[in-house]
Amino acid sequence: MLHEGRVLVHDDADGIRGRGVSITGPAEVVDRFVAVQAGNGIRELGTQRLGGTKQVSMFGELDAATRSQARALGLEVGSLPLQDLFVHLTDAHGREIKA
Repeated sequence: MLHEGRVLVHDDADGIRGRGVSITGPAEVVDRFVAVQAGNGIRELGTQRLGGTKQVSMFGELDAATRSQARALGLEVGSLPLQDLFVHLTDAHGREIKA
C-alpha cells in the first residue's frame, strides 16, 4: 500500500485484511479494551458512536487469545474491508498513521 510515494504497508491483501479489526460494544468496555491494545502496538484508526454503543476500527496483530478476551467482555470482534483500511491508513486529514 503506497501513499504519497511512501510504502505504508508491505503485505498481500489478505495479510492487510487480517490486521484490520473492528471492536463494538458498550462504550466504556470498548474504551478500556482499546486502551490496553494501544499499549500492545495496536493502532486506533477511527471511532463511531451511537448512544451507549461504540465501534473502534483498529490495525495490528490481534491474536486469538486477545480476540477471545474481547468476546468474553461482551465485545463483538469484526473485520474491516480492505477499502476502509486504505482510507484510514492514508488518512485524508493528513494525520500520519504508521502501519
